[in-house]
Amino acid sequence: MFKSYILFLIFSFLSLEAFRPRFRSTSRALRVLRAAQTVQPEIVQDYIYRLLSSDEAKEYSFSLPCVDIVCERLGNKDSFKCYDRSDPSQTLFVKKTRREQSSCIAIGLELFNRYVPNMTPSLYLLDEKENYILTEYLNDYETLQHALATGNVDADTARQIGTVMGRNHARSHSSFNKATLTQQYMQNFNNHDVYNDYEKEWLMIEGGEILHRDSLVEFVETIQDADLVIEAIRTLRTIMLEKKESLVHADLNCANIMVSTNDWDTDSDVDSKIKVVDFEKFSYGPTGIDLGIYLCNHYWYYAAHTSGQSRRNLQGTTRSVLEAYKSAFYIQAGNAVEQRNLNVSVDHVFKSILRDAVGFAGLFSFVRNYVTQEYELLPLCAFREFSFGDSIGWRQAVRKRQLRMSTKLLLKYINSLKKNDAITFNSFIDVMESDDKYLVTEHFTEFWN
Repeated sequence: MFKSYILFLIFSFLSLEAFRPRFRSTSRALRVLRAAQTVQPEIVQDYIYRLLSSDEAKEYSFSLPCVDIVCERLGNKDSFKCYDRSDPSQTLFVKKTRREQSSCIAIGLELFNRYVPNMTPSLYLLDEKENYILTEYLNDYETLQHALATGNVDADTARQIGTVMGRNHARSHSSFNKATLTQQYMQNFNNHDVYNDYEKEWLMIEGGEILHRDSLVEFVETIQDADLVIEAIRTLRTIMLEKKESLVHADLNCANIMVSTNDWDTDSDVDSKIKVVDFEKFSYGPTGIDLGIYLCNHYWYYAAHTSGQSRRNLQGTTRSVLEAYKSAFYIQAGNAVEQRNLNVSVDHVFKSILRDAVGFAGLFSFVRNYVTQEYELLPLCAFREFSFGDSIGWRQAVRKRQLRMSTKLLLKYINSLKKNDAITFNSFIDVMESDDKYLVTEHFTEFWN
């Protein structure tokens, strides 16, 4: 009953045309319409207006017949969770979006969930006029950030992350679909703002002259390598803006992957270990960007760990994600080639994706080090090193090794492109192993008290 009332709170802003059955359960919508008849709309509108128009209020509560509703603002000022005070387990998530993002978010949620069932939160309502979405709130989930910080990502989580990317990319890739469908994807999901936002970040880099070779020589072996890193970054920027291959999440960082904190039944065909959230950048773009952004998380956290066990776990997780991605991609793409009698090499397409992925992993690692220095992505309190010694020195050492790994990834990308060499799974692991050597020679001599 509570959920029906909350649904009406948002429904009061909508016209009937905003309901789109392909995004949510029709039977649920009918229950919402019936429940709406028992509530006074003017009261609901007044509370919702105050809730969403205030930039400061952290919580609102109000009573309706048979239910006492609490709405709490989350970290993002445009996001709220709403629940019945008497039963907080029944919680819904309300988010305000930009006008051009609403339909992309809804379709992204629907498509990811179609390719891998229960991989996204349930979408209950979409308002394309007022730009709000209402979804399931993920109780008993935490971000993947926690698992990466502790160096303990389990095998089921790794396989599901790889599988959801592999299936989605293969099913929507231009090489395995009819030209008419590809044109529809390009027209409907050409989300320019996604890549314009990233472009602004890179303009900040060039504006600060960070791409000058003198700024890079500290992290590479030769001056020529510094020039190659600059060339790789500029090439990847062009690819990101111009390459349109498949439907991508385009922001698959660890904060947008939620992992269940409950025991998960591996034999279940209903529930999944993870949920993918935040589809605001969902678009038709370069396939390798998803795999690259995701693996950027691994390198980012790998540099912060000194435990051999944690590092071995992250190496194993990286390989597991890549293997699951390849398996899911080949099965889906192979079926499409056979069913449609396509003259396409799945191997060739996959190798191109891997090459772009290693480049994007390096690019986003590089960008985050310069653009997000004031916003600390690493939860330092989760690491053993932060509890003693020089934490500032530790952070500097971590960033230095992150930048070294990012330049190595970028060099692998540009050299592969120039020499037409294949990128393999070992290419990703080699970069991590190279950081082990730096850890031994530098980490314990730079800052420990």
